Amino acid sequence: MARREARRYRYLVVMIQSHWKGYVARKESRGRLKDLRLRMVESAKNVDDGKRIINRLLSALSVLLSMKSISGILHHCETLDMAAAHSQKCCEELVAAGAIGILLKQIRSASQSIPDQQVLKHALSTLRNLAQYPHLAEVLVDTLPSVEIILWEMLRNKDEGYCFRDLEEDMFKSERCESCTQVSCSFEETTHSC
Repeated sequence: MARREARRYRYLVVMIQSHWKGYVARKESRGRLKDLRLRMVESAKNVDDGKRIINRLLSALSVLLSMKSISGILHHCETLDMAAAHSQKCCEELVAAGAIGILLKQIRSASQSIPDQQVLKHALSTLRNLAQYPHLAEVLVDTLPSVEIILWEMLRNKDEGYCFRDLEEDMFKSERCESCTQVSCSFEETTHSC
């Protein structure tokens, strides 16, 4: 009985100490947080509109098809991939701007060269990031040649694998039937179970 009381007493002492330390830490950091908040508001006023991530994405997307340099295409695909990996709003803006069609054209035009394979990897990764959100996955699946192009790339690059399994799972999870857990999709007379 005495041990239980001692344990309870120690627990209450630790609880009071933790609350007090938290109060003191918040009180001390209040001024620094206010200063940081003011500096962020001031810097947000001075940001060039062209430097905002969404505007950079839309400009990268618009020049992607007209660009001839593979290094430029690779840079823009990396930019799209990075932003789509971190923000749902960026993914929604990309889909609204027609990114799926543009990325599918890039995938279709990729050859077996190493730089083109890097572009292919980033384009597929961007599509995978878009497919993480169910409402965007439906748009991706509904885009007519998307499933055929992605399946063709899966067959063509089956040794590398890139991110096909994740993309496949994200794309087809919105198409799953409630009564079964398997998704069957057809590509040229062959039936694949996803």
